[in-house]
Amino acid sequence: MITPTPSNNPTVINYFMVTPSVIPTGAYSSLSWSVSNATSVSIAGVGYVASSGRMPVQPSQTMTFTLTVTGTGGNTVATTTLTVTDHPQPSR
Repeated sequence: MITPTPSNNPTVINYFMVTPSVIPTGAYSSLSWSVSNATSVSIAGVGYVASSGRMPVQPSQTMTFTLTVTGTGGNTVATTTLTVTDHPQPSR
């Protein structure tokens, strides 16, 4: 009889961030993430995504994004917040 062994590979979120983290209304920012040992990766409001990636976001108000990672080592969750202001970006 074969007995399953517990996973020695915990599910890890290497990073989950939004850059820039403060934008004026109407501007874009980018979510980026990287995870290890995942069987499922999703971002609330977006859906399932690859284990690493980057995507543009343009919310009309301040928003907290939630990344949920599932793997044989369990579930891991991370959040990142994008602040949207009413102030226009300074011209350069």
